Amino acid sequence: MIFEHLGVVKNFEEQPQDEETKKWSGSKEQYFLSEKNGITELVAKVDVVDDFSDYFNDTFPKALEKIKNLAEGKIKEQIIIATDVNAPIEKVWNSFTGPQHITKWNQASPDWHCPAAENDLRTGGSFKSTMAAKDGSFSFDFGGKYLNVDPMKSFHYIMEDNREVLVEFIQNEGSVRVRESFHPEGTNPHDMQRGGWQAILESFKKYTESN
Repeated sequence: MIFEHLGVVKNFEEQPQDEETKKWSGSKEQYFLSEKNGITELVAKVDVVDDFSDYFNDTFPKALEKIKNLAEGKIKEQIIIATDVNAPIEKVWNSFTGPQHITKWNQASPDWHCPAAENDLRTGGSFKSTMAAKDGSFSFDFGGKYLNVDPMKSFHYIMEDNREVLVEFIQNEGSVRVRESFHPEGTNPHDMQRGGWQAILESFKKYTESN
């Protein structure tokens, strides 16, 4: 697999070439796979300018090690979802973590709601939300314990089934990207899980921007 560097894309738009870009123009990133006796060797070759050689010598071995661990099943698979909320970071953080707000947006579809929420937002603290069908036919509690809380930036928690979730708040100009990374459970298809979590995140976006 071979990639050729043609230019720079920023915010999904190709940027005009400048002197820095021209240094990389035509450079290649190449990957070679070979298998012998059940062991696969992955070799990466990258054309770099001298100014960046130390960076690539440091980061590429780490990246290849991650690929090795993923392929050998040493790293759990993750699902990542995100949305951009057009509001200040303080409002986004408070809406996402305040129990009085959580009960307003924490549902994936109009026929569900969140009648109760508790949140002890600190490292070592715990949280719990009640998810229920509006017709009263079914309900369950969703909860966990915080492994780390970095106010206005991120929090990391573990659920009762030992799956972990990282929620990040990334400030952009005029908006905040909320990104969730979580380990999927083994019962439902990953696309279904991704869709459900994304729907809740979009419900949060809508609530936060309109209140």
